[in-house]
Order: sequence, then structure tokens, then C-alpha cells
Amino acid sequence: HQVKGTISPIALYIELYRARNGVLILDDADEAFMDNESLQLLKAATESTKERNVSYRKLSMALEAEGIPQEFVFEGCVIILTNTNLEEARKQRQTHYDAIMSRAHYINAVLATDREKIMRIRHIITTTPMLNQFLDPQYHQDVIDFIEEHHNRFRELSIRTVVKLAELRSAFPSKWET
Repeated sequence: HQVKGTISPIALYIELYRARNGVLILDDADEAFMDNESLQLLKAATESTKERNVSYRKLSMALEAEGIPQEFVFEGCVIILTNTNLEEARKQRQTHYDAIMSRAHYINAVLATDREKIMRIRHIITTTPMLNQFLDPQYHQDVIDFIEEHHNRFRELSIRTVVKLAELRSAFPSKWET
């Protein structure tokens, strides 16, 4: 089960129920970290006890309509993908974040410096066929060289930037650098 975008506490409960024996992926559903009810549900689902009971003890027509009980055992796992720096965000709701992070395998994949970003970009371009749909592979190095030379002029230095440059390199072979 995958959620991309916003999610309310009741919708999170329903998704946890649907993924109770599988995997729930929350992709950029950052609202779940801003809401105390959602944080409580995530804590219950990621509890480190043998049996993880998740409950929603409020009257809900949505649960009734779906035939979902007010409590269930969660045996699945939750994967959270976010651009939010959880270590910074936890300052506002420290006890909730600390509880979730202590139960999770937390990987902070933030690339802080331009050098780190360029190294990651170079690795992706040279080891995957990601750009092939946008640009003939013989011109990939042109894009890498351009990024390395002009990285300090970009508003954003990311894979999306690389794709945009590859599209420009393909569409305007003689003027793309301009």
C-alpha cells in the first residue's frame, strides 16, 4: 500500500489496517508528522513489542462504511519517505519523534553540500540508464561536465536538474549550454 501526498489521521488508520500484514509506504505524506493523532497511530504501528495493537476509539462513519474495526493487530511494516529533516522537525514534537525514531531504521539521506550532490549525480548518471530516455548516452558526460562547472549557479542541484539539462541537450544540441 502506498500513499503519496497528504493524509488525515482516519485515512492513516485505514491505510494501516489495509497494510496490517504487509507494507505501508508513506511517500511525502509529511502531514502525518505534524498531527498528534497521526503520530500516535504511527507509534502504535511501529511499537517494538511482539503484538502491536493499533486502535482508533472515536466514532467514525468512514470505519463503519469500510467495515474496519476500531482496533487491530498490525503485523506489517511502515516505510516513510520524506524530504523533511526529521532531526530538525523533532524539536517541535520531540517525545513523539523520539519514540518513532527509536523504533525505526532511520536513514538520513540528505546530501548537504554541492560536492556530495555532484558525486551522487555522477554516480547515478554513470551507473544507471536513467538519462537514456532523455539523451543519447554519448552525451551524458556533457551534462556531468556542465553541472560540475556551473553547479554554484543552479537554484537547485538535484536529479531533476540533470533531467532538465539532458532534455535541453537533446532538444538544442548546439545551444543547450546557453
